[in-house]
Amino acid sequence: MSRKSSHETLLETFIDATVARHEAMLKSDFRRANRFYRKSVAAYRLLVERGDRTLLVNLLENPNASVRCASATYLLSTMENRALEVLRSLARGDYPVASFEAKGILHEWEKGTLDVP
Repeated sequence: MSRKSSHETLLETFIDATVARHEAMLKSDFRRANRFYRKSVAAYRLLVERGDRTLLVNLLENPNASVRCASATYLLSTMENRALEVLRSLARGDYPVASFEAKGILHEWEKGTLDVP
């Protein structure tokens, strides 16, 4: 059995926390959603510190819309066109949390006021 690399573990943490945040938001459990948001941001920041931000590119095709939305948001500064494509697709879709978030992210990005952790 092979051991997972640290970046694989961070990606899993990012995905799991993002999915858990989505589920908590659907249940209006915002305290829990915020806890998982902080966990996903921490995983993202560690990926950036290690120079592994580009690993998020693979998540742009993830089956979970919230994972795609979060990944695209973090990739806006480095892969703007691809990230915007994903966010626009999500904004047009019918995803309870991700569509709403994608619309807000696009609005703030276009205004130049998006604050990405």
